[in-house]
Order: sequence, then structure tokens, then C-alpha cells
Amino acid sequence: MAPGPSHGQAGNIRPMPAESSEDRKRLLSSPWLVAAAVFVVAFLLLLPFYLRQPTFHDADSYFHLAVARVYAEEGFFAELLWARLSLMAERFGDKEFLFHVLLMPFAALSEGAEGGRVALAFLNALIAAALAYLGIRAIGVWGALLPFFLFFTSADWVWRLTRIRAELLSLLLLLVALALIANRRYRWLAVVGAVFALSYTAFHAFFGLCFLIFLFRGWVRKRWDLQLPLYALLGVVVGLLVHPHFPDNLHVWAVQSFSYFHLKESLDVGVEILAEPTDELLLFNLGWWLGLVVIIGAARRLDRPREDTAWSDAFGVAALVFGALFLLMLRFSLYFVPFLTLALLFFLRDRGYRLTRSITLPGGGPIPVAVGLLLCLVASYPQFHRVVKNLFVEELGPREELWTEFGESVPSGARVAATWSDTHVYTFYAPQARYLNVLDPVFMAVPFPREYELQRRIFDGREPDVPFVTATLLDSDHLAYTPQVPGSPLRRRLAVDPRIDQLHGMPDLLVKFRPDANEPFVLDWHLLSPGGEPDGLYPRAPDSLGRSIEGYVDANRIQSPAACQRFLHLFQLDKETRSEYEFAPFGPSSLWVNGEGVVRTAGDLEARLGEGLRLPLELAAGENSFLVETCRSARNPEYAGFYLLERIASGN
Repeated sequence: MAPGPSHGQAGNIRPMPAESSEDRKRLLSSPWLVAAAVFVVAFLLLLPFYLRQPTFHDADSYFHLAVARVYAEEGFFAELLWARLSLMAERFGDKEFLFHVLLMPFAALSEGAEGGRVALAFLNALIAAALAYLGIRAIGVWGALLPFFLFFTSADWVWRLTRIRAELLSLLLLLVALALIANRRYRWLAVVGAVFALSYTAFHAFFGLCFLIFLFRGWVRKRWDLQLPLYALLGVVVGLLVHPHFPDNLHVWAVQSFSYFHLKESLDVGVEILAEPTDELLLFNLGWWLGLVVIIGAARRLDRPREDTAWSDAFGVAALVFGALFLLMLRFSLYFVPFLTLALLFFLRDRGYRLTRSITLPGGGPIPVAVGLLLCLVASYPQFHRVVKNLFVEELGPREELWTEFGESVPSGARVAATWSDTHVYTFYAPQARYLNVLDPVFMAVPFPREYELQRRIFDGREPDVPFVTATLLDSDHLAYTPQVPGSPLRRRLAVDPRIDQLHGMPDLLVKFRPDANEPFVLDWHLLSPGGEPDGLYPRAPDSLGRSIEGYVDANRIQSPAACQRFLHLFQLDKETRSEYEFAPFGPSSLWVNGEGVVRTAGDLEARLGEGLRLPLELAAGENSFLVETCRSARNPEYAGFYLLERIASGN
């Protein structure tokens, strides 16, 4: 804490102008009016900002709007038909139910996502109003500027505010809950707890925070107030029980809260659940960190310490809890930044400190607080500018217009294979289709682990026969995805595959699979033993759909595949034929045509159609043969197989 004169030595120290005025007294008696004014100002500033934003950078925003739109048009539903291979397909258990209810009027404002932008400005303004109210309670009139200070100094915090997620509502509810705890308004705390449990899946965070504050008060302040945890628990339990999807809401909570962390290392999760590197933690919040230093430097003890430290205790515990979580996961910056700031302000207030006009530098003279805050804004500008630039990035053009076109190209009832993250957007722009999973990979990985791994292999570009696996094992007749780069592995696999029709291009590729379009592929093979003797037939797909769409000859279908496997194809021609074949093996392979070695590959080609070896062949009338020896990939030993298909044929 910055040194300063004691209560009896404050003669020449002047606090902020409004701190001792009649205006301050009137202000503190009606902070709600100031908070309402802050709400209006923040909303009017943020609304045009968000309306100009070309797209939401967080795809979850579109999913939440999609759910709210269906709620508004058709009523509440208990089955999430958009996610065929998710545990929520038949047991939705909407983990953000009241949040979606809150979004309903905004989703109905427009056919596009403009209503979501209005909702985002509204939620941000509510948070600003709550922070202004609490800031006024802590330091008086200047506390009304607290939300604007945070908006312009913490890039991490602002980045979290720009997405339509239930965590915005949860932050608002936690701010209200902490104020109620500080005022010992426990019956209202129960109401907030019920709303929290209906609005956000992590209801345990609400009760856990209340319980930790109870323990802190008991052990440190010697005040064991049992009403605090009991009313918090009562509210949460009531919220869970009155949920329209009970008990499915508890099932979803259990999977996301326990199975998720058990499987996290094997899931394709986003970076937000990872820890932020220390240099970025400091850099992205540099202005905010400096601002906290300015606040401490401007604090002088001018009053006697308060006996009741309920406010600083509540926000201090919250800051410690979410600070620890922030060190583990980037996403908790949304809570940590305001909680720590408020904890500091209430700590100063409760111990008799007030903010003055100047900062006393060690070994130097004072400088105005305004200059210090200006330096905070200057330090914040590079990262704040970076956030704004990312929000308005337009390299890919008007994406929402293209997504609208995408939605129009998706047939009604289409069974579309897509990643869980891309599906967020598709549910809004193409709600007529049925996808695999949404919201989180754990919701597919737990009930359908095999299918989850298959879809990861497909979208990672590792799966050699995308049409076959997608159609037969993922029960999908379409595939859609957003290539991260033009030459993405999956896009390269699909570029010249004769079994697909492209229905939509960039930025989102939509393809339809064509059964009975696999005639060019050579699929009837005899298996040969290492000694060259016949060893049975290559096992084709067992069902008609699989046989109509397969193209890759997969050595893993053989009951006991060797490291290298030989395949023989015999065929008759009525006349001499000139043909061009493509040979695309996965691992090292060789091809003989009529006993003559034609090609030998030493490395991995990874069985990409269009990138295989083109072989112009002259085949005589009568019996001909292809002999292939294919070996397992050195880099990916779980794969062994090849494509052989006729690209061009002409007869003499």
C-alpha cells in the first residue's frame, strides 16, 4: 500500500473533487440513477460499434441466437435435432436456458444477426451499469468511470465481452450476488442463485464462491453466518429443479464438468481453456495493470478504517478464486479483471483510504492522477487497436452474406458432417439440416467415442476415404467445413474426388456425396500371400451403400494384415485400350501391370486423389492384370492402402 499521512496528518492532501461535496452525498444516496445513465451512454456507444461489425468472431454467438430464434418461433424444445451424434440429441438439457430466453426478443428483431448485435450491446451496457454502481459504492462519483477504465485498458477482458455467451449474464449475476452478500441480503441471494442455475451450466461456481466467502468470514473474521451458504444452496437447487429440462440439465452438467476435464487432452478444444502465456497476460492487460498501480499510488489514508469489511471481503475472495482460475484458463479473464479491480477499491475504502488528485512517485514529486491514467490508455492502445482490428477483419469478405448463400444451398433435412465449432454458424444460417455435434466436443466423445475419432480424422485430413467413412459410419450425405487455409488437407482430399458434387464454395465448402459414382475405382482384388499364392478375396463393404461409394482399398480390412500386403486384379478387355490411371497409395507401394513393374514409391503419398501418380497405359485385348504391393506408412503406421482408378479411357 502506498505510504501516506495518517488520519490526523491529512492537512494538505486533497481528495478527488467530489469526495467531500454535497453532490457526492446526493450521488451515494442514488447510485442507481448514475448506473442507469451509464447504461444509456454505454448502450448508445456500443450499439453502432457492434452494428458495424461484419461478423461475430466467436461462432458460439450464432448458435445461441439460433436456439433463441427457435424458442421464439416454435416454443421450447427438449431434443436438439441439430446434433445427431451428441448426448443432447435426445436429452438437450439446455444449459443456458434463461440466457436463451433473454435473447428471444433480440433474435426476433431481424432475419439476420443484427438482433444479436443489439443483444450484445445491451448485455455489455448492463455490465457497465453494474460496475458503475459498484464503483460508486467504493470510491464515490469517480467510480462511475470504472467500466470505461476497464473497457479501454484490458484487451483480454474486452475480447471476452464481444461474444454472445451466457458467461456475460453469469458475470452480471455474480456482481449482483457479491453485492447482496456484502449487504447480507440472503433471501435475494437465493433468487439470484436460482436465476444463475437456470442461465449458466457452472452453477457449482456460484455456490462454491458463496461457500468460500462463508469460510473466509468464519475463519478470518470469526463470523459464521450460516444463512449465506444455505440460501445460496437453496436458490441453486430450486433453479435446477424448476428447469424445464430437468433432470437432463444435470446430465449435461455432469458430462461438461467432469468428463470434459478427464478427456480434455484428447479433445479438439479451443485455446480459451488453456493458460495464457505470462508475457501475453502482462502485455494484453498492460494498461489495466498500470491503472491498478495508479490507484494505489493515488490512495491516502484520510478516514478511520471501517469495522465492517464485508465488501472488500466478498470481492477479495472472488478475485482470489477467479485469479487462480485465470492462471489456468484464459476464459476466466472475464471475471478476474473486474473482481480484482473492485476488490482493490473496496479494500482501500474499508481501510480508510481515499483517492487523491496526485500520485507520489518514489524519490520524486507528485504527478496528477489524470496523467497516470492517460499513460495507462497509451500503454493499452496497441492491444486495444489489435482487438478492434480483429473484430472488423474483412479479408474473407462479407461472411454473413456468404453464410446466407450457404444456408440456401443446404437441402432441407440434409445430414451434414461438420465440426462442432463450424456447426454453431450452420445452425443459424442452415437450421433445416442435421449435423453431428455442437457446443463442445465432449458431448460427442462421451456417447459416441468411435464416431468422434472418425470425424476428427476426417476434418484433420488424415482419413483417406472421406466419402465412404462419412456416408457409412457417420450416416451423413453431405459434408461442410471452413478450410483454415486454401490448401487444407481435407480440401486437397476432396478437390478432384469423382464421388462428390460441390454445392457451395468459399468460405464454407458444402459437398454432396454421390452413391454409384465409384465405377472408375478398381475395387475387386484377390489377396496374395507373401509367397504369391491366392489367399482369398479383398473384403468389400458389407452393405449396398458402402459398396456404392467406397473407393479406397484398405488393407486394414484384412483379418490379419501384414506390414506389406499384395493385391491382384484380373480383368478382360474386348479390344486394345489406351487408358490413364491414377495410383495414389498411402505408404510405400509398387504397381505391376501385366507382370511389368510400372511404378515404385519409397515415401508416403497419403492416398490423396489428384496428387497420385498418373499412368498412361496401353492394355491389350484379352486378360490383363494389376498387381499392387502396399506397405504401412512410416509416419502413420495405422494406415495402409491405396487408390487405383481410371481417369481417361479410349478404345482402338
